[in-house]
Amino acid sequence: MTPQSQHKFLLDENIDIRLVKFLTDLGYQVVYCPKGAKNGQVISLSRKESAPLISLDKDFANPDLYSLTDSPGIIVLRIHPPTLEYLTAALTKLLSTYKFDQIFNKLFIVSPDNVEIITR
Repeated sequence: MTPQSQHKFLLDENIDIRLVKFLTDLGYQVVYCPKGAKNGQVISLSRKESAPLISLDKDFANPDLYSLTDSPGIIVLRIHPPTLEYLTAALTKLLSTYKFDQIFNKLFIVSPDNVEIITR
């Protein structure tokens, strides 16, 4: 059992479903958000599952809308076009740079050349 097998991510419905396999192959558990879930429901599910959210939705990049206090973390991928290749490259870089526990209570805005971290 790898250390990651105890760690879980929540994928928003706008994330390519093939990222489930990518993350599970790395040893992570993955929950895929139900279709049609409202943003508030997505955040609630993230907290309930203690699973950082991975999304393309720029609304989640606003810490004034979605508090980071007691949050498992939010990762907003600003990758265009959001092809599987570009998404996996961005996540690979992020997950090799930051430990899973460093994601909690933070907002990561990930672009191809930059990772912005918001902690408020």
